[in-house]
Amino acid sequence: DATENFPETPRYQASVSQHVFRFFDSAMHFRPAELNVLLREIPAKPSARRLFFTVVVACRRRLRKSWQQTPLAKLFTLEDEWSLLKLRAQVTRTREAIRKRGLLLHDAFLKFDYSRTGMLSLPEVYGAFEWLRIPVTPEEVLFFVRSVSADDHVSYADFMELLCPPAEEEEGWQDLFAAEADEGGDEAAAPPGGGAPVAVKRQLSRVTPKGGGELVRLAQQRDREEEREEAEFRRQLRLIEDARAERDKEMVVSSDFSWLRKTRLEGKPPFLVTRHACFYDCTRGREGEERGLPTGLESRGKARYARQGEARVPCLKLPSLSFLVCRVPFSKNGGGDHLNAFTLTMHVKVLDEFPEHVYSTAGWDSWSKLQEGDAEAQLCVQAAHDGGGLLYAHDCFGDAAAPQLRLAEWSSVSASVDLNQGVMHTYIDGQLAATVKGAQLSRDGQHACKRRLALFWDKEADYNPGAFVYVRSVAVHSLALDAEQVRKEHAVLHQLLVEDAIASTPSFMQQPLTASHAEAPFANTRAVRRKLTALVRRGFDLGTEAWRLLQAHGEASLKSFQQRLEPSQVELLGKWRIRSAGGAVEPRDESTPPFGETL
Repeated sequence: DATENFPETPRYQASVSQHVFRFFDSAMHFRPAELNVLLREIPAKPSARRLFFTVVVACRRRLRKSWQQTPLAKLFTLEDEWSLLKLRAQVTRTREAIRKRGLLLHDAFLKFDYSRTGMLSLPEVYGAFEWLRIPVTPEEVLFFVRSVSADDHVSYADFMELLCPPAEEEEGWQDLFAAEADEGGDEAAAPPGGGAPVAVKRQLSRVTPKGGGELVRLAQQRDREEEREEAEFRRQLRLIEDARAERDKEMVVSSDFSWLRKTRLEGKPPFLVTRHACFYDCTRGREGEERGLPTGLESRGKARYARQGEARVPCLKLPSLSFLVCRVPFSKNGGGDHLNAFTLTMHVKVLDEFPEHVYSTAGWDSWSKLQEGDAEAQLCVQAAHDGGGLLYAHDCFGDAAAPQLRLAEWSSVSASVDLNQGVMHTYIDGQLAATVKGAQLSRDGQHACKRRLALFWDKEADYNPGAFVYVRSVAVHSLALDAEQVRKEHAVLHQLLVEDAIASTPSFMQQPLTASHAEAPFANTRAVRRKLTALVRRGFDLGTEAWRLLQAHGEASLKSFQQRLEPSQVELLGKWRIRSAGGAVEPRDESTPPFGETL
């Protein structure tokens, strides 16, 4: 702190703050002195520290590294700073005892390895302490080994790393050489890299193990305690995850999906990723260009942004044989290796011919190959006799009253997949269209999302120059939405469609259209156009009345008429022209009364 007269932070207090915040930041590499600070300043059981760290790491969008092979592992195995001090004392005493015996660490390991397995078992470690004349109990032997390794043995690498740390390696060699010189060795020893030491003789004998039965019983007892601690840890972690999942589900249930509007804010990108959903807005690009696609949404073919229909709503235009690839930022759920519970929602409009395939989970490129027996598409459309489109999968259709897709009409389509339950529900404009069940809907099967989805991909489709698919948005949720949640989402998509249709009208007509929509919501874009036509016709009728009043020179009537006009009607009066009985505009010039003047 640079504030004047601010007292300087004590060194230890600053160290505590720094390393505790590093632990909170999910750091895993600490020096021994820094671990000692953490053990002292986090007075909790090792399982509680591990539970906290696991929950914090799960909240981060980073590669989840394993802490088992990092120095942080000691924080989750040692009780407190005194346990670390005890371990360091045992290590120091063992190193000094080996040095006094005139052994290199390598030779000491070979001497202690009675079974010649390359690892020191519990009885061999106990025998080594006995041979080094270090008085220890079986409990201390087990503590020493379990502090080094999760198994009941010490590997050669662990032995060398523990007894000869890099920072003290040179010092250990120098102590050994000095001891050899003091004992009057014939030849001076040399450190590693300078040749094999001469004064230090390799020991061919081996140390006999000790206390095998008692150590095995202690290890088994400790294993049972650790199993109980692990089971309690898993139980608490499961409770936390279940509570979080319940809160997330409650938030989704109570949500009105108004967060979909965030992509419309000034300066915001055309995509949005939340904890449980990704939303791709296909209405933000420049007309006639492909640039500006939301990050995570790829087009395969000649996709272009367009203004569709009389309402001229913005959307992405996909001609025949073109399709989209949607990247899903969620890896797995439902206890499997892939996304086994998800909901795909699209806002689309189809012209001339329905695409046979709606979405596919694999098959469109070499990175997403189809497995044997998998279908090319997991959701399909079949044209009905009345001109509608029926959603189906694996020959499972809805009933006769199920809603259908309609050509040249905007529709919201959702597929809610729950492979743990083996079911998929499809919806059209907030209404249930079909329920699909079958052996194909299995965990990690063909219906599981493997980080990407292909929309409207059909390998066997024929080119149709008049067939187009218009897409306004794509959303993927990492959970299976129920009927009420889908209805709310579709309602927001319809609201955005109407708002875009209103925004595509002349600016002076947007205010009366918005007011009309608030009073009686428009059912579709055609309703917006009909209302716009009615407002324009009313404005031109007022123009005829204004012309008649002007010809009559009634100032009072004109003043009263003017006060009744709305801003949009004033704009329309400026565009009014005299028309014949057939509706054609009559030519006017300076020679015709009122001699070139207009309203």
